[in-house]
Amino acid sequence: MMSSQFLQAVFLVISGWLIWFFVFVGLGMLIRRKFFNLKIANFESLLSSFWIGWAYTIFFLQLWNLCFKIDWRASLLVCIAGVTGLIWNYKDLLQIIKKGNFLQKIILSTALSLIVLWIADFAILSPMIYDSGLYHFPSISWLKSYPIIPGLGNLYAYLAYNQSYFLYAAILDFGPWIHKSQHLANGLILSVLIVQIFLSGMTFFRHHNKISFYHIFYILFLGPVLILTVTLFISTSSPDMSIYILGILVSAKLLSFLEEQNYIKRENEYNIFFIVTLVALGITIKLSFAVFGVFSLILLFIFCIMKNVRKKEKNRIKKILFIYVFCLGIALFPWMIRGIILSGYIAFPSTIGALPVDWRIPYTTVKGVLAGTRWANISMLGQLDIGPGYWSWILPWIKEIFKIEHEHFTIHVTIPLFLIFINSILIFFSKYFKKYSAHNMKKNIWLLLIPSACAILFWLSTVPDPRHAGACFWILGVGTTIIVIDKFSVLRLKYFKTFIISFSIILCIGFFFLKNIDKINIPEESNGFYKIPSVELKIFETNSGLKVYVPEKGDQCWDAPLPYTPYPNADLCLRREGEMRYGFKILPPNE
Repeated sequence: MMSSQFLQAVFLVISGWLIWFFVFVGLGMLIRRKFFNLKIANFESLLSSFWIGWAYTIFFLQLWNLCFKIDWRASLLVCIAGVTGLIWNYKDLLQIIKKGNFLQKIILSTALSLIVLWIADFAILSPMIYDSGLYHFPSISWLKSYPIIPGLGNLYAYLAYNQSYFLYAAILDFGPWIHKSQHLANGLILSVLIVQIFLSGMTFFRHHNKISFYHIFYILFLGPVLILTVTLFISTSSPDMSIYILGILVSAKLLSFLEEQNYIKRENEYNIFFIVTLVALGITIKLSFAVFGVFSLILLFIFCIMKNVRKKEKNRIKKILFIYVFCLGIALFPWMIRGIILSGYIAFPSTIGALPVDWRIPYTTVKGVLAGTRWANISMLGQLDIGPGYWSWILPWIKEIFKIEHEHFTIHVTIPLFLIFINSILIFFSKYFKKYSAHNMKKNIWLLLIPSACAILFWLSTVPDPRHAGACFWILGVGTTIIVIDKFSVLRLKYFKTFIISFSIILCIGFFFLKNIDKINIPEESNGFYKIPSVELKIFETNSGLKVYVPEKGDQCWDAPLPYTPYPNADLCLRREGEMRYGFKILPPNE
């Protein structure tokens, strides 16, 4: 039997998700109504409001943390803004709830409730991602304890990564959810994405005379997304899942532009705003998202400019430029300031944009971080014997990733690569099947592949680990599938819809057979939330007399007291004696 503590933990997680879902929706609705004068017309616009509200909460927290720690005051301000948006748009919300078939709403609600319960069951587990104990927990602890700390990367280099996702995790950590943000952060955004996929499925089957590749794109992602519900990321605050989700959202909305769907002008501008906002957010969360994001923005910009030049609408071009400048500026300018404060570099661990400040991380340390991260990824944490050449790792790495026991590679790299291969053959030979291939193809759709293809090339040359690639391989796999569907779009509609849903279900079943769920510690009888791992600590005293906590064994610190570091530096000192608030620096050898 399930214990009452277990049920209480699951209830607490789901209630936290619901509260923050409506807070972010309300904030997004406020922005949508105030700046674009758009009402919430359907569930699709409701969910897009969630993502905008989530993004601008993080942008706000980047500024807030320059002066204040992340605590109940920041949470209260965001909640007030969210509730204001909900009150302002309550009539639209009621109208949406009344719309639609009652039976369909019951079926959808039941299915989604079961999935959310499933995700919550995994969310209460202990954080099992290695990086959680290495720097995720420490990063969040510093955000909750102090305003941003100058030179924090001198204490431990990974604390200088400047990943804005931890700001989001920190704001969830208050009230009944204190010290439980790792159980809320990833589960919330994954649940909302699954809701979006289900809604796309319903919309796809409701419209009998029109096929939207935008909705097909989401449906085909059902399998890859559902398998995330049984991964180790659910009970952590790892930013990797958010990058995966942002890649899907940006690509789907970009596809809607390439389909040349007819939006009203304000709706079109809002969708541009949506894409640019999420790309800017992705870059602040993880620098590895930059290549995918930049190429997505270039593609969108060229497409929009060309379309409006033909129509001679110069004012709309100016509005598009303003949206780009505003969204990128409000996200990236504070992010760069934060990077400089944390490390002395604009975009650590890149050494570009180093500033002559006393807290700047030594150049040799930065190079060591880059070399160590690359080695860890190409050698699979030492599992492969890598030769001395820059590209000597390629052949042993390729042989290793195609082994079935590497399930993460199999699901997120190997299977989409196989799908790309099959689709490429079908596309090549489609010209020999003129009876079935379409003559009125949507020629722009293939452009969707460019951002992901460029991102994968960059990924191969830097940190080739699946979690750093996000959803890029699957975007290519699903994108090429859509091109095949487009080429053979004269197939009878009823058979076509059956094929799409069957293909997605088969993918789901196949993934769950591949995924060895027994490897994951699924709770049977739980006493509520699983405990955060703890380690024995010792005190290390630097040459300046600063005392820091260091783990007795290994390099994970988890939620140890501040300040702590797995790799103490004897030359570390406080910038102002006795006050950590003013940061850390490394003393030169002669001091």
